[in-house]
Amino acid sequence: MISTLEAPGWKWVGFLGGIGFAVGFFGPMILVPEANQGLMVGIFITGPGGTLLGLILTRLMKFLSVSARAQWRRLVGICLIGTVSTLLIVQPEPARLGFIVEIRPFDRLMIYNQSAVFGQIRRAQKESGHYFCG
Repeated sequence: MISTLEAPGWKWVGFLGGIGFAVGFFGPMILVPEANQGLMVGIFITGPGGTLLGLILTRLMKFLSVSARAQWRRLVGICLIGTVSTLLIVQPEPARLGFIVEIRPFDRLMIYNQSAVFGQIRRAQKESGHYFCG
């Protein structure tokens, strides 16, 4: 059985517009639920942008008379590229959740030597006449 494959035709507009809207609308909802303007990406940018791109590519494919199989491959590829690029663009920036502090514990020698160090500082202060608080 041989089946003939029809060219996508106006399906370019529906697929690119629909996928652009869905990814731009639901992508920010999933990736950044606390963002209040995330849904507008799908409504105002990726949905109309995908529809416009679909219109342009529909006319271009008819003008260049590309085969049906090649049109379907290009349509799927452009849909995948648009989905991945939109999801990468709407990802939030990394947020700082805390700080890393490196603390080295004092060993016993440092605790014993600490009094000797303070003694040397006091002697130097007495000799120089300068006293530091700290």
